[in-house]
Amino acid sequence: MRTRLLACLPLLALFALPAPAPAQGKADKPTLVVRIRSLDTLFDDGKLLLGMAGQEKLLSQLEELIKSKLGPKGLAPIDKARPLGLYAHVGKDLIYLRFANKYAYVTALNSSAVAKDALLDPAKVFPASQKTALSVSLRLDQVPDMAKQILLQHLEDELSKVIETRDKGTSEAQHAFKGQLIREIGRQLTAAVRDGTDLQIDVDLDRKANALTAEVTLGAKTGSPLAATIEKLGQSKSSFGGLLRDDAALNLLVHYALPEKLRTALGAVVDDAAKKALGEISDETKRKQLVQLIEALAPTFKEGEIDLAISMRGPGVGGRYTLVAGLRLKDAEKINQTFRDLIPTLPPTERPNIKLDIEKVGNATIHSLDISKGFDAKTRAAFGDEPVHIAFRPDAVLLAVGTGSLKAIKEAIAAEATTTAPLRFEMSVGRLAAVLAHTEEQKAAAAKLLALGDEGRVRVAVEGGQQLRVRFHMGLSVVRLLGQFAEPAGKEAPKKEEK
Repeated sequence: MRTRLLACLPLLALFALPAPAPAQGKADKPTLVVRIRSLDTLFDDGKLLLGMAGQEKLLSQLEELIKSKLGPKGLAPIDKARPLGLYAHVGKDLIYLRFANKYAYVTALNSSAVAKDALLDPAKVFPASQKTALSVSLRLDQVPDMAKQILLQHLEDELSKVIETRDKGTSEAQHAFKGQLIREIGRQLTAAVRDGTDLQIDVDLDRKANALTAEVTLGAKTGSPLAATIEKLGQSKSSFGGLLRDDAALNLLVHYALPEKLRTALGAVVDDAAKKALGEISDETKRKQLVQLIEALAPTFKEGEIDLAISMRGPGVGGRYTLVAGLRLKDAEKINQTFRDLIPTLPPTERPNIKLDIEKVGNATIHSLDISKGFDAKTRAAFGDEPVHIAFRPDAVLLAVGTGSLKAIKEAIAAEATTTAPLRFEMSVGRLAAVLAHTEEQKAAAAKLLALGDEGRVRVAVEGGQQLRVRFHMGLSVVRLLGQFAEPAGKEAPKKEEK
């Protein structure tokens, strides 16, 4: 691999990486490009994040380390306001340096790498459109097959070690499922290496939006199995996409169909768990109840299609929340009937707490469970003492707990299926302060942020379509809040012994 590193004048030495000459005609299309907006950006962003986390001393320690290695002036000779980057060609094939275009180009082994007519224009490495603090571009389709084979062989060897390691106490079925899961992960990674085209990674600290963001995108060769998989992810339609709320304290949605071999392995785990559970029950009545429940749930697990969503809303009046959840079932009517059949077997004192068919919305039936007395103090403080509501419709079961749970479950039943990202996770640290905070002082800090319109949100999403895309977004206030929640307020850190 031939590597040229562009750095700020008058830097005389940077990284030296051995590299062969590039293939003819590829001088303007590097296999790998790493871009940093500037060293000033890295230090300023680091200072901001560490300051919010209460770790300002770490940056000072880093600066002292740099000075100890480079001298008293540290990085002072470098123009830290200019972009910094690295680009490399991967091909078949002492350190050389050339100053040009207001940059230092550094390479190893092959002096032709820094020949005047072989240098890339800095504008091609640092395009004006780049706004992120750190950017990495890798052309997987330019990596030689031999290099890919070496990487994949190493990956296979490492995954095999994990598969062969058996966790203590696991059954044969559980161990087989673990092995099949790891093989599937390996299969997807292999497809990415072989059929991937452009891999792009961008990381930025957006001061205007007060957020830390990251995005990873992966393209695939047209017509490849990888391209088909990514396209299918973009067509994901969840039964519960309409259940999520933008103003919720917590949202989670997962919709994914397991591959056939993984479904078969999961079915064996379900059968194994059912057999073990039945073996531990001697009471014949309870055994019959468990058999009914297993027979009702087993088809859903064995089908291998995961479609679930959770939305926790609030806090509302009294600082209480409402939690709504939905799970797709293969035969929800059978589970509904099993639920009904189990009620007569409950102790007489508990039966009045369950009310069947209190309302019907469309083709869904709602039941009420007055079980809040069994909640612990913290759960009761978060969700109150209203009844829990559960609803069955032909394809799903829905659950609502907390303030206004009956209204919430009616809205959830009526929500339509939508095309959505197969994985969505959203959390507001500010809204979850009542759950995460240890003290009233910490709760007050979160409430102050909410009053200013800052909810301290974290978002993660995986999307498909023409490209595989993974997005991450975290408000900077999250760093500050989590730093406060990590330790009870007012607790002093232990003093270090002075030597």
